Amino acid sequence: MTRTLPCPGHQRQGNYSHHEQRDLHFCGECLANGTSTASIPIDSARPGPIRRTFPVKALAAFAGLRGIPCPPAGPGLADSDAVVLVVHAAALLAVLDAEADTGGSGAGGDVLGGLLAHERRYWQQSLTRRVSGGLDPDVVDRVVTAGFLVGAADQEAAMRLLAVIPDLADGQLRGQVARWLHDLYPVPADAGGEEWIGQLQPDLLTERLAVSVLGRHGELIPCLFADLGQARAIRALTVLARAALTQPAALPQIQQALGADPGHLLVPAIAVTTTTNPALASLNWADGRDGEIRTRGLLLPKQAR
Repeated sequence: MTRTLPCPGHQRQGNYSHHEQRDLHFCGECLANGTSTASIPIDSARPGPIRRTFPVKALAAFAGLRGIPCPPAGPGLADSDAVVLVVHAAALLAVLDAEADTGGSGAGGDVLGGLLAHERRYWQQSLTRRVSGGLDPDVVDRVVTAGFLVGAADQEAAMRLLAVIPDLADGQLRGQVARWLHDLYPVPADAGGEEWIGQLQPDLLTERLAVSVLGRHGELIPCLFADLGQARAIRALTVLARAALTQPAALPQIQQALGADPGHLLVPAIAVTTTTNPALASLNWADGRDGEIRTRGLLLPKQAR
């Protein structure tokens, strides 16, 4: 089946010009590079194998957008069975590495890790312009993870969200960081006024980042998931449930999240189990109020398991 991949770059009106160009990553029109078609053949359910010409087109398109000579194909572009998204990401990474002239991102064949390294440099550079002295990279990781995972409807909600990070105890600093986070990636036009924080794209990057940061800072999980409304709980659980399809470490993180507030998270967990990852049905958690085990939306006595 043929369909056109969405292009977040075409919808972004951010303050950072390099991102307005860089975020043309996963766009069929950009990869067509001036040709008459803006479509890429992929399976409607799961992206299929990439045609051999796509890596070359992707590199040429991104190099042209950045105004540099086309670099050689890297490890992520050599796999003829790679899916469209990964080929696009590998092409973008090769171009960004060539533009930075750093001899590569040091990620080897880890395309997503390489892209995250570039994003982290962007976060630090943009934050330094907003917060005197910047912030420790580990604090920045926690800030963006909270924002991308849970989100916020306005600045006040964003400041409450970031209050779970001890380094941001100062209200003035937290407000500065919240406004920086708001400006980092423009909110999609289809958010309908319900979202104040933009998303890191593609979703694979958010998933990799979230699992990595929550793996280092498990204490954040109950703080982020307690008392969430249904829509935000579904959003956060969906990110981790998608991540769990390829990152096993995400499942115990989901388990910990569910245990933080089972009364509020039961219904969202059922929804995410149905729509995203059936493996969540195997996760059980105790409700301290009645000592029962909740699983698949049913209340079962412990002895019935």
